[in-house]
Amino acid sequence: MPVIPIGRPIDGHRTAFNETEIHIITELIQSTDFRSFGTNSVFISDNNDFNFLFTEKFDNYVRNVTQAVKGLTAFNTICEDDRILLLKYSCIEMIFLRSILCLNDNADYLRLQRMYPILLFNPDHCNLVHRAVVKLQQHIYMHLLQRYLLLKYRSESEAKTRFSQFMNILTELNVLRDIQRTHTLDHSLNISPLLQEVFDLKPIPNTIVD
Repeated sequence: MPVIPIGRPIDGHRTAFNETEIHIITELIQSTDFRSFGTNSVFISDNNDFNFLFTEKFDNYVRNVTQAVKGLTAFNTICEDDRILLLKYSCIEMIFLRSILCLNDNADYLRLQRMYPILLFNPDHCNLVHRAVVKLQQHIYMHLLQRYLLLKYRSESEAKTRFSQFMNILTELNVLRDIQRTHTLDHSLNISPLLQEVFDLKPIPNTIVD
């Protein structure tokens, strides 16, 4: 199964990205421009309005995330079963991460983009067929995030601190996903079949990738 190895270590904050790294970053930027999701305000008068809006927005966002990650070569090279699992368990976290742009106008969009594939290629999910391949891809994007931080801050200690903070954010996003799933289940929200699949509320084979 083809993968894109990056063997060069982080050896100095004056070293620019190499050709392979630039190719991967360019592909990532072009594929995951989630700013087009829109941030229009909507008036909610009661729980019914909230439930309807939740279903509509999240359903659309999940589909947008699905289309975006299909633009990543690394995602397309893994088997279909793993693609379904990775999307199923990461898309809500990616949506939550993207929401930072709505809450903080000063958020570093390029930094957020480099975090999307780290969320996507999570080797800790159960039932992955090629766990080692998924782990390798996650490490590649973690390496690129570290390189970006090193070039941005020109300080290895600052870059390491920022990277550690971002890894903590990813853990918190996983917790948020579980909270959202519990809320959806406890309140018996009338959600779409796609979200039922994403939240493990009802098995609907191949809903995400079709």
